[in-house]
Amino acid sequence: MGSPRGRSPARAWRALPRVLGQIAGIFGVTDGEITGGSRRRLVAAARAAVGAVAVSGHGLPVTQVARALGVTPMPLLRALPRGAALLKARGLDGAQVARQAGKHSY
Repeated sequence: MGSPRGRSPARAWRALPRVLGQIAGIFGVTDGEITGGSRRRLVAAARAAVGAVAVSGHGLPVTQVARALGVTPMPLLRALPRGAALLKARGLDGAQVARQAGKHSY
């Protein structure tokens, strides 16, 4: 299964660091904290948002995104709706964040 809007999976993977950077800035944490497996509430919220954008916006597999974020797939899978809701509460649309992150990923 490919990524949404016909993007190649490789292109979607190249967008992941941009998504990480954008979400880290929005939540006021570092990329390393998000990928480090921290259980701190703010970091977990940022990780859930990254997961929501990567999985729902870019169509990446949950198992591979979880591995990249330093967590197991099940908690990430459960966090996807929360991540989308957290983005919406901050006035952001996950699809818009995904498009913006994927713009310069060639």
